[in-house]
Amino acid sequence: MKALQFICILSCFQHLAFFPIASTAKQADSLNKLITKSRKFENPPNAEPRAESGCAKVYTPANLGNQVGTMEVANVIFLESPAGVGFSYSSTSSDYNTVGDKRTAADSYVFLVNWLERFPQYKNRDFYIAGESYGGHYVPQLACIILSNNKITNQTVINLKGIAIGNAFVDDGTTLQGNFDYYWTHALNSDETHAGITKYCDFVNGNISSQCFAYLVQGGEEVGDIDFYDIYAPLCNSSAPKTPSPGSVGGYVVEYEGLVLTTVRGSGHEVPSYQPERALAMISAYLRGTLPPSS
Repeated sequence: MKALQFICILSCFQHLAFFPIASTAKQADSLNKLITKSRKFENPPNAEPRAESGCAKVYTPANLGNQVGTMEVANVIFLESPAGVGFSYSSTSSDYNTVGDKRTAADSYVFLVNWLERFPQYKNRDFYIAGESYGGHYVPQLACIILSNNKITNQTVINLKGIAIGNAFVDDGTTLQGNFDYYWTHALNSDETHAGITKYCDFVNGNISSQCFAYLVQGGEEVGDIDFYDIYAPLCNSSAPKTPSPGSVGGYVVEYEGLVLTTVRGSGHEVPSYQPERALAMISAYLRGTLPPSS
């Protein structure tokens, strides 16, 4: 029996991000392009970080019908980073005041090397890194360190095959613009509001004029009091079905050279929590090196 592949999922202290994206990069060139993009926007000065629970739910055959559970597809490590997130901690209190993207990537790399030394039976497995939201920084930057250190012969070689980032925060401008594009295309903002935002807001250069700000506030008020992590989520006392109907469209896929963009229908921000069956189909296809199934 072929050994299972090995995934490290980064749970992190991250920013809000809503643009629906789940991508994989299988080739070093594609990884480096994504890494270069994310590093240009490291530690944005106006960040409003917030703690966010990850997708650490194990779906077994009992609650996935005839499908296999996630742990039967791959061996998975959930890594909470930086120190202080979730159950992670540091014995040096000053570490909590010196966190940042570079420190997080370096600490994560040290963890992985030490883990593989402790469990050497996993050293030769295919290795993937996955994360969502602010993982759009953490995942490619950790991949960068791995690729660089793999060239050093006296270092532990990590058999990195690809990365996956879901609903990713990569830079301030595209994230904020993506938020309001998403609201408009999902009938949560009016045409008037969207036209004002498009006309007066310079997201690329970060120039937020008073007219732009007024339209952004108006857009937020129009969205109202809903769960913007999952705008289609039923109310707590709703009897609406939480599982997709058989034969319904599960999402959309676009394939590029070394990169696959997958949009999971009805998923919200945390795909495995909101659409576990579709998430399993997506990640299973990714590990096989194929596109998600058409049916």
